[in-house]
Amino acid sequence: MRDGNQPQYGYGDFDRPLWTARDRDAAAIRQVLRRAGHREFTLGLAPGLAERHGGFVVEDGEAPATFLVARAGLRDGAAAGEARRYAEALTTAGYQVTPDPDGDRVLQVRR
Repeated sequence: MRDGNQPQYGYGDFDRPLWTARDRDAAAIRQVLRRAGHREFTLGLAPGLAERHGGFVVEDGEAPATFLVARAGLRDGAAAGEARRYAEALTTAGYQVTPDPDGDRVLQVRR
């Protein structure tokens, strides 16, 4: 029997609790991007690191089973190029990736 105080799917990186299948799926996307050599924007999780380097963020999308992936942090004009590299890594890992209609710096990601 599962203890109600423990996350159903355990813990992800930075000891993030994975309470739901959505949390678990977002953690899997983060893991793919980190394994491909991309840095995560971790403001509040790793003080000072995000401000210096920027990185990717993974958020819930509006459609079911969809996540949004974007580059956050530094404003160096490289966000669109970085989004293309994120798309390559995610596609290679078996995800469906499409540009978000609201901008070229954001990707819609589905398993």
